[in-house]
Amino acid sequence: MLCRLLFIFVMLTSCLAQAEIRFGLGLETSFPTQASFGVSMRSTSGVIVFAGLGILPPSYSQAIGTFTANSSGNGGYQKLVEDALEKNWLLHLKSQYHFSSKKRWYIGTSLIYLESQGSSSLTNTLAVATGRDYTILQNLLNLANKEDNITLEGEMFIGEIYGGYRIPLGSNFHFFASFGFSFVLQVDTEMTTELPNFDSSNVGSSLLNDSESDLEAVVLEYGLAPSLSFGVQYWF
Repeated sequence: MLCRLLFIFVMLTSCLAQAEIRFGLGLETSFPTQASFGVSMRSTSGVIVFAGLGILPPSYSQAIGTFTANSSGNGGYQKLVEDALEKNWLLHLKSQYHFSSKKRWYIGTSLIYLESQGSSSLTNTLAVATGRDYTILQNLLNLANKEDNITLEGEMFIGEIYGGYRIPLGSNFHFFASFGFSFVLQVDTEMTTELPNFDSSNVGSSLLNDSESDLEAVVLEYGLAPSLSFGVQYWF
């Protein structure tokens, strides 16, 4: 899926290359989905595309966890989502169209590809969130003198639609702000323990797969939130 999206993005920039364009650098954040820095291309027709790398700051992860827990009615998912997003990086792609006589108002869409990794307590977090029985796994971890933790790795695609306004600050700098809605398009998670033999067994594989499905279902169903964005761009 990521390859297809990159192909579409490259095709869009190729179309822009046929018009008079300016290149620029941008620093922006969209709460609660991303903070990124990247390269922009702007055409005289009012189209801007942006590609950047960034992270999901800890406060943003907490906001996503809180929103998911409140929306689902299961407070146990707050800590689990926060733990899953502990370490992360993201690729941010967006395109927007500027209209009005001075082309200051705009509408746009963006796509975020997020990879994350973290660890969470088996009994204090995962069991509370999913409601599943992890007694066998907990006993095996205790016997092996291993930590009562689950490692979580994930990939997520987040989409966003928005509208906003930009303010020129001289001939090169622009400030912009927008409001929109973000939503999870796809999420894949993988849970592992410090007992690889258990993870690969029928019992272990089934338990972990069911737990992954529980987390994915909640994030997909309740991963919709309003977003507030702002940032600055410098045009060469």
